[in-house]
Amino acid sequence: MKKLIIALCFLLLTPLAHAQWQNTTYTLKSGWNAIYLHGDATHAEPAQLFAAYPAVTEVWRWNPNPNEVQFTSSPMIPSAGTSEWSVWKSDGSASSLGQLIGQTAYLVKCSAATSVVIAQKVLPPSASWVRNGANLMGFPSKLTSSLYPTMGSYFATFPAAIASNVKIYKYNGGELGAGNPVQLFSTSTERVDRNQAYWFDSEVVGNFYAPVEISISNGSGLDFGRIGSTITVRLLNRSAAVSTVTITPVDSAAAPSSEEDVTGSVPLRSRNFDAQTATWTETDITGSFGVPAFPLSAIYFHNSASAPEIIRANVLTALCSTLLVAIIGLVLQGVYNEAILLRAIIVCPFFTSGIYLGQYLFRIATADWFKKVTYAVLICTALILLVT
Repeated sequence: MKKLIIALCFLLLTPLAHAQWQNTTYTLKSGWNAIYLHGDATHAEPAQLFAAYPAVTEVWRWNPNPNEVQFTSSPMIPSAGTSEWSVWKSDGSASSLGQLIGQTAYLVKCSAATSVVIAQKVLPPSASWVRNGANLMGFPSKLTSSLYPTMGSYFATFPAAIASNVKIYKYNGGELGAGNPVQLFSTSTERVDRNQAYWFDSEVVGNFYAPVEISISNGSGLDFGRIGSTITVRLLNRSAAVSTVTITPVDSAAAPSSEEDVTGSVPLRSRNFDAQTATWTETDITGSFGVPAFPLSAIYFHNSASAPEIIRANVLTALCSTLLVAIIGLVLQGVYNEAILLRAIIVCPFFTSGIYLGQYLFRIATADWFKKVTYAVLICTALILLVT
């Protein structure tokens, strides 16, 4: 399954499929909060969505404007009657916000702390950064062992978003003022909560939303409708390392009362191309399975008919060149400082020694022994990451 961009074709085996739903719980504090809807909630108006939550008094949708000037010390205070904001208020004094669309950020004002459950139609992830305006955005981060990834690790392949000249803010509840929203200064400790929206004052244009990007031939997601048969899903690994993407069928939540019921799961099958044998293989999706997402350069060179030694040399040369260019770019953007460079100098000899030690052990050790040691190292690394 080695292609320039890995493709998965999901085949529908039954003639009918409905939209999948998920119920997302937002824990809101008294005062102003910023949330992000990854799914579509246009099945009901705000008054209906929040009817069971009287503490929710206002909802403001941010409408990105590429021509808006950047904020300086803090994001702009919400102001009704401007094109940047659509507003709904529970007392009926404002109703320019008629629906909650997906892949969009919202400010929510509450009279007391509350938890709100919003039923959403599942959508594929997307994002659009605007250079000349403030970006109020959320990201599809993954919760692992009760922890979300740090901003530093999440944006490692898109460092312009967290460069030293970028201001990042989040809402902590309470009235708007000096303490809400609050500026974030430590991207190495701040974690990317998938339900939270953040302000980014970043001079960048792009569509980054995650280290591994998903491109679907059907813009609404894996939605076959009544006549669809094949949907192509392409994975793009933005990093220089191999990543494994796990695909797992998940049962739909109950559909809202205004929508058609989901009667059962949709039988799916993955169809993968093997470039070496020039054949397609099809596998029923009945549980989790991993998909290796190679760096683009590695995929390109491995498709070559050259000798293995030449392929390895080409891959190493391309990766080294990419790293060199990336390092130069990070230096120019001011990401590196003296502390980071000093740490790099300290750990460099240990990494280099580890490479040569690994080569030596690989020549003399059995594969079974090497597998056990590798598992032990991975477990120790995971434990260290959890502790730190």
